[in-house]
Amino acid sequence: MSKIKFGDQVLITKKYRRHKKEGLIKEYLPENFKSDGIFLGLRTITNGYSECWGNEPCYWMATESFRVGLVIINERENPVYVPIDSITLRT
Repeated sequence: MSKIKFGDQVLITKKYRRHKKEGLIKEYLPENFKSDGIFLGLRTITNGYSECWGNEPCYWMATESFRVGLVIINERENPVYVPIDSITLRT
């Protein structure tokens, strides 16, 4: 992973998809997904829940954070979050 830099062509075998659980709980879960793309960089994402109290504004409570790769698959879709260990440099 340390050899991969911005703009490199990569192959990915998994991606993260955000799932809602029991109301305000949201978490990222990995799923199998094979594709090639362009590496954009690293990001930190969090799992957690929203806390709301009556008329007060809601706020996010993170329970876990982790680093992921950001990879664009094509120019018509948003980039995807990818587990770092599932990114390989395309040769």
